[in-house]
Amino acid sequence: MWLFAVGFFVHLIFFCSVFDIYFRTPLIHGMTPQSHSLPPAARRVVLLVADGLRADVFFDYSNNTTRAPYLRSIIENNGTWGVSHTRVPTESRPGHVAIIAGLYEDPSAIAKGWKENPVEFDSVFNESRHTWCWGSPDILPMFAAGAERDHIEAFMYKAEEEDFASSDASRLDKWVFQNVESFFMKASKDKTVQDMLHEDRIVFFLHLLGLDTNGHAHKPHSKEYMKNIETVDAGIQKIVEIFENFYADHQTAYIFTSDHGMTDWGSHGAGDPSETETPIIAWGAGVAMPKDPSEFKEKMMYDARVERWGLTHVRRHDLHQADVAPLMASILGIPIPVNNVGKLHVEYLATSDEYKSEALFANARQMLAQYQQKRTQKEEETLPIFYWPFTILTPDKELEFLATIRNYLQTAQFDAANSDSQRLISVTQQGMDYYHNYDRLVLSVHIALGFLGWIFLIVCHLLKDHSAVLRMAGGTIEGRRVWRSSFLMALVLVVWGITNLTRLLGQHHPWQHYLYLMTPVGLWALVHQSCAPLRVAWLLLCSFNMVWEVAIRILFVFVGIEILVMAFFLRPMLSVGLLCVGLWPVIMYTMQGTVERSMRLVWIGACVLLASFTYMPVVGREAYYPMVEVAGLLAFMLGCIGIYWCGGEGGGHRHIPGVMYLQGLMVVCTVYLVHSTASSLSRKEGLPFANQWAAWILLVRQLSVLSLWLLDTSVFVQ
Repeated sequence: MWLFAVGFFVHLIFFCSVFDIYFRTPLIHGMTPQSHSLPPAARRVVLLVADGLRADVFFDYSNNTTRAPYLRSIIENNGTWGVSHTRVPTESRPGHVAIIAGLYEDPSAIAKGWKENPVEFDSVFNESRHTWCWGSPDILPMFAAGAERDHIEAFMYKAEEEDFASSDASRLDKWVFQNVESFFMKASKDKTVQDMLHEDRIVFFLHLLGLDTNGHAHKPHSKEYMKNIETVDAGIQKIVEIFENFYADHQTAYIFTSDHGMTDWGSHGAGDPSETETPIIAWGAGVAMPKDPSEFKEKMMYDARVERWGLTHVRRHDLHQADVAPLMASILGIPIPVNNVGKLHVEYLATSDEYKSEALFANARQMLAQYQQKRTQKEEETLPIFYWPFTILTPDKELEFLATIRNYLQTAQFDAANSDSQRLISVTQQGMDYYHNYDRLVLSVHIALGFLGWIFLIVCHLLKDHSAVLRMAGGTIEGRRVWRSSFLMALVLVVWGITNLTRLLGQHHPWQHYLYLMTPVGLWALVHQSCAPLRVAWLLLCSFNMVWEVAIRILFVFVGIEILVMAFFLRPMLSVGLLCVGLWPVIMYTMQGTVERSMRLVWIGACVLLASFTYMPVVGREAYYPMVEVAGLLAFMLGCIGIYWCGGEGGGHRHIPGVMYLQGLMVVCTVYLVHSTASSLSRKEGLPFANQWAAWILLVRQLSVLSLWLLDTSVFVQ
């Protein structure tokens, strides 16, 4: 029981350590917002986010036709375009946080729920004078709630409208476009709202959820998804007309992008290019016009898809998703969100060289402020003896960077200022990563040592209580420790414990770190108390000349574990492991002759067949239900053969219970349900109500049969 209690406690600590080591929040506070002092390039920005729109489907220009003629005309005649690269997890919440706040939120923040706003981070909305939002109740509350000045107003449809079984989810986008239009119609008659709308530093956010809903329900290559792209394109054209007619000052900038893409089978969340590549198009006030690629000395990275998209004649500017936030802030002339980690791409700006350099310098100062805060925080919570600073960017080098860039700006050397600002941003990003992961190595090493201590403790327990070591040693194994090894082990544990306690007590770390650093000390102390069986086992191995045989077996175990780890990155490595498993009986049993030759051949053949599956597609574009039906019918046929064999000549002495025939009938019913449901889904009629009830009845019935079978088996064993 004590071993079980220790194991439960240790594994609970190890599980929690994953979140503290790898899922630490990047957010810090106390920075001063940074901005440039030049007149803004635009008075307002309209951000349009088409949820779940993947880049290749949107830009597709096969047969010289496009689903988005208006936005394509913008790319060719009025704006700047590229591919926005997102990060895992490719979900709506982290995607929108990256676009609007410029930071990559801690992945565990997804567990906080869509409607809860942490409001620990700054955003473009927070820095604006006024922000109006239209769209989904899953997204808007994250940015509307918690605004200190009540300057963010959100208009949302009901959550019940988000129906993934809907035949036309584009109505969600139509709702947004219609409500924006009605808003401006009402504003034209309301003097107060008109005055607010005509101020500067205004943001409009349109969240378009229809594509994501249609993609989940009908897949990204379906006619519903393609039709929704047309709806979005036509709606954006109408929105631009509304803004230009209402303001008539050509001071509006527009940015169209997406939070994430989608796989061919209608999912997202992972790191496939179809999920991480989204379109971005910017146009309007302060945004650069299209440029010919031949005008640039550096060549664009070759991408065969650009030819398929028919856009080789327009310069492409890719960026990371977090780079959108500093772009919006720089266009509006507002402070860049203080937690932003994105870099301003001046290629998107159609402003003076001075404006570009000042905006990029503000971006560099904002990043430097974060770095300085992280460094100060780490200095305060770490004892000087245990503190190793980031030597690439010291305070003296910071002052040198800033002075050099300011000198370049004063002397109108804007290219040199841009180069140094970009270099400063790159170095500060490295420094922030350094301090963000400062404790990762120490904690990881201690967790690894803890795991090794737990493994050795289990080995000692197995050798002592569940092996023949005690019997072969000729009696008790107590007192067989060598005093030198005991003294050295105790000395190491004492020094280790004192060092960790000194490190922790003199620093301001979370209480969990005490557990992570001290748990290995306690585990290895237990190993020290129980290590006698290990020494006895070693002496026995040496006396029987079995050291090399055991070493080879352990080597095989490590090779197998390494193959499993590599299979996470290279799927064909699973085939290598399966082929090795197939050769196992040949290697281990040929000399002993205990395995029949035919069984070995069957084993090898089965492993080879299984190994071939890793070279097949993980998931097809469409679910292939006939394979499920064939598998069900094959199971039914095998069951019939088994019943015949047991009840016929092969086994006439046995009585076949009626439950077996009933099980066969259940298999047939299940196959029919799959066929009926697949047909209904293919006709876009949804899941029939009768099929739902039948599926639940079959599930409950099968669970009851399994329970009775397990009970019967347990009684038989007793």
